[in-house]
Amino acid sequence: MNRKRRMIIQMANGGKEEMQGYIEYLELEMGGVKTYMHAFVVQIVPYQLLLGRLWQKGVKLGKIEQVDRSMEVEISDSGGEGK
Repeated sequence: MNRKRRMIIQMANGGKEEMQGYIEYLELEMGGVKTYMHAFVVQIVPYQLLLGRLWQKGVKLGKIEQVDRSMEVEISDSGGEGK
């Protein structure tokens, strides 16, 4: 984790938090599909991992909302091999 670059980021919940560091080209595997992302690390958040819009667009993520309010997610393209 690179701790040299420090900044304040606005979180998905609207709050602001000082970033502790970032990880470039973090490998993330879901359903057998490997993808790579830049991860921004913060101390206090209400979630363990938030996959941003850029990642979702890169993997061509599709969402199907069910009647019971559950959701199916499909990844149709891994977005390349990282770096």
